[in-house]
Amino acid sequence: MRRKLEADKKLTTEVGRNWGEISVGQYRWKRREQEAAVMKTLTRKDLDEVLAEVVKEGGSRRRVLTTQIYSQTDAKGLAKLGKLGSEGVIIASTQEFQAASTYFTPIKGNPTALA
Repeated sequence: MRRKLEADKKLTTEVGRNWGEISVGQYRWKRREQEAAVMKTLTRKDLDEVLAEVVKEGGSRRRVLTTQIYSQTDAKGLAKLGKLGSEGVIIASTQEFQAASTYFTPIKGNPTALA
C-alpha cells in the first residue's frame, strides 16, 4: 500500500498513469489514493473470502479466461477461430468489446469535475 501512495519518481510515470485514465474514459485522477483507502479497510477475512469465491477451484464466482493469439498468416490458427462456436467468444476489437460490455462503463461528462 505504501507504494500506491508513493509520489511518482518520473514524469513519464505520472503521464502514463493519467493517459491510462483518459484512454479508458474514467478520469479517476486520484485512483491510487482511493484504492489505498479501500485497502486500509480490508481484513484477512475479506481476502480469504475473495480467494475462496473467485480464485479457488470450485469457487462460486470463479471464471476461466483463456487467450489464444494467432498470426494473420497462420491458416491453421485462423481455421480454429471459425470453430469456436459455443466454446468461446472472438474479440476482434477491444474497443468494440469494451463498448458492448457492462464491465467497462466510462464516466461521461466533465472530467475536470472529478478531480
